[in-house]
Amino acid sequence: MQALRQCLESGQSVSAGYELVLNQQTHWFDARISSLGNHLSNPEGVVVVIRDISARVHKEQELDYQQNLLKSLYELSPIGIALNDFDTGAFLDVNQTLLEPTGYSKAEFLDLSYWDVPPPEYQPAEENAIKSMQATGSYGPFQKEYIRKDGSRYPVELRGIFVEDMRGNRLIWSYIQDISEQKRAEQALKEERERLANIIRGTNVGTWEWNVQTGETVFNERWAEMVGYSLADLAPVSINTWLQFVHPDDLAVSNQRLEQHFTGEIAYYEFEGRMRHRNGNWIWVLDRGRVASWTEDGKPLMVLGTHQDITERKQAEAEMLRAKETAEAASQAKSEFLANMSHEIRTPLNAIIGFSDLLRTTELNATQQQYLDNVVQSGTSLLEIISDILDFSKIEAGMLELEVIPVNLHELLQNCVNTISYAARNKGLPVELAIAPEVPVHVLTDPVRLKQILINLLSNAVKFTETGEVELSAAPTAGGRIRFAVRDTGIGISSEQQKKLFHAFSQADSSTTRKFGGTGLGLIISDMIARKLDSKIKLDSTPGQGTVFYLDLELEADPNPPVSSSADTTAEQPEADNTDLEELAPVPTHSVSPPDETRAISAFTTDHATAGRRMRILIAEDASMNMLLITTLLRQMNPEYEIIEAYNGQQALELATSRPVDLIFMDVQMPVLDGVQATTAIREHEKQSGQRVPIVALTAGALKEEQERCLQAGMDDFLTKPLDKSRLKTMLDTYGVTHQSVQPYRKDRFLERCGGDEDFARTMLDHFMADLPNKLEELKQSIGAGDLAEAGRQAHRIGGVAANMEMPLLAAAAGRLERQAAGREGDVLSAFDEVQQEWHAIRLLLGDSL
Repeated sequence: MQALRQCLESGQSVSAGYELVLNQQTHWFDARISSLGNHLSNPEGVVVVIRDISARVHKEQELDYQQNLLKSLYELSPIGIALNDFDTGAFLDVNQTLLEPTGYSKAEFLDLSYWDVPPPEYQPAEENAIKSMQATGSYGPFQKEYIRKDGSRYPVELRGIFVEDMRGNRLIWSYIQDISEQKRAEQALKEERERLANIIRGTNVGTWEWNVQTGETVFNERWAEMVGYSLADLAPVSINTWLQFVHPDDLAVSNQRLEQHFTGEIAYYEFEGRMRHRNGNWIWVLDRGRVASWTEDGKPLMVLGTHQDITERKQAEAEMLRAKETAEAASQAKSEFLANMSHEIRTPLNAIIGFSDLLRTTELNATQQQYLDNVVQSGTSLLEIISDILDFSKIEAGMLELEVIPVNLHELLQNCVNTISYAARNKGLPVELAIAPEVPVHVLTDPVRLKQILINLLSNAVKFTETGEVELSAAPTAGGRIRFAVRDTGIGISSEQQKKLFHAFSQADSSTTRKFGGTGLGLIISDMIARKLDSKIKLDSTPGQGTVFYLDLELEADPNPPVSSSADTTAEQPEADNTDLEELAPVPTHSVSPPDETRAISAFTTDHATAGRRMRILIAEDASMNMLLITTLLRQMNPEYEIIEAYNGQQALELATSRPVDLIFMDVQMPVLDGVQATTAIREHEKQSGQRVPIVALTAGALKEEQERCLQAGMDDFLTKPLDKSRLKTMLDTYGVTHQSVQPYRKDRFLERCGGDEDFARTMLDHFMADLPNKLEELKQSIGAGDLAEAGRQAHRIGGVAANMEMPLLAAAAGRLERQAAGREGDVLSAFDEVQQEWHAIRLLLGDSL
């Protein structure tokens, strides 16, 4: 209405726009109103022309939207955008992104031209870009630099198009991107590639890239050089190139390692193999690689790796191996030589010392007795020197092996003191033993080697002490170990002298060699053994006041210690009905003792026919002097022994298999058949006869390897030459070879064990007779179930109780079963039958009487 009034008042045409909503759609109309009169009060009329301009309005709105969108994109673009006059190069417009790295404001930048921003050296490139635009309507991309407001430069990449607007102005639209980060990354990548290339050149390795799925490979020049070719010689290359050079025997290993890597079992593929060189030789390469990418379905795609020529290293290793084998052969030869020398020296020594001991039993005057004592002492000293040299050689060659077994530690320490007490008493020195209450009784260790260390330290303490005392002590340390210390009040050792202590064939003071004697090997051997026991011998010493040598050992407690009780059974007599038989008497420890230790009763079958004949001993010894010596010693112990002599292994075999024999002393080194071969043949024969005679090795060799060889052949024990009379007697007692036949039950000894109390002895015996059948049934079930470990423990308990009940044959049979259950020899079922036979013999013997 306002437009109509305006038209009537002015008499002029008026235009007006209207917006109407029809059918929920907006429509735009343009109305033009013209008056037919000249005055509002007397109009002749009006003419109204209305046009629907909705389509035009929609186009204008769309154009506004596009312009706003372009303006937003222009301003928000992460890439710089500029508009230049083609003819003058002047900047007509730029966005903010372009301005940010320049340091200019927009007004300052628009005062510049296309030619002002880059350095002058880029002008030729600019001119080429202009020419490209004239010819093609666009330019780029090309890179150059821009100069910031502060004069510094930064790299940019440009591309643009030529346009002409409706007014005919020629313009350039350009994208201008700051590529500083890209350039830095490119530079870093370049440096990394150069570094990698230098590393590859420096390490002299070949590189390979392998597409597992297609077999395509890429090698560098060094890869080809390793096998005597160039890459051009090998072209075209593929995985088959590798396959044609690798040694066929090594290919399977390579494939296995690859498969392990592909499945994730190993993080890297690594393989040492041979490749055929162009000259026909084989070279060794270290092949390493790793999967760099995988297919979408999880299969290995690209594997990258290197080849390193390790031929020289392999040759060096082969040379070292040959040298090692040569050294080991030399060491073995030295050990064999020492063993043979030991045998050859010990054989005459055996006669010297043995016959000297026999001569001592005859009537001698004082001078003769003194001369004879000197002979025995010299022979014993020579024997100790031989043993030291042999031990040192074994340790030096790495051949010393430890035998860790259950040990009564307190008894071992007491034995050490007892061993040295005689020498100490001769000097008027007391030898004390101090064991802390916390020190365990039953432990696992090598008793022979521990005893060797302690006796050496004690011997030195006595040797270098004139007055005062010597003490052996054992106590726990803060670190959980047991400290064994030997303290003396002797001459002491200065700090300078201590530096020489652990050097072979030296003593603290060379003058002590003359005064005290010795090779100087004892202490260093002890220290080397201590190191094998994961320890070290240390000392504290003050000259003139004394010395303390000590070592700390980590000893594991025996997991199955023997059951013990008071030996005094008269103190308290428990009720028979409520007492486990195993608690009524101490059970001895049945263990495999070293050859210089007394063994427990060994397992053997005793022929009960010996009750009506003399004990028969077979001696197999090729040296007539040694034969005479051992025969004389045995006849001195018991003139009733029937002694059979064999001078070689073949004779020993024939005699042992043609008549009953109670014990065999078997020399190891003999003609025709040696002792090991003869023992093996005897044991084979016994499989048919069902009997087993104990065989004791007579050996001048102290090497453990020889001892193990004898055990494996079936021997039961060892006597090392020179023969010691007390050990010979112990061996006879051990195997039940006495001047009387062995009785299944020794009543008098058992009664003595019970303190003479016949009532208590009967109670014990009744309980034993009632309980043992149950124990035997349990043992039978364990054997039937295949539980040999439990069977061994049960046999151990039965043997221990039988020994304390003074039933030696039953104890011996149980001991044999225990050893067989541990896998040392024979048939467990046969051993169980022997146990039952001995039990049956006891039942027949005892009946209802004590």
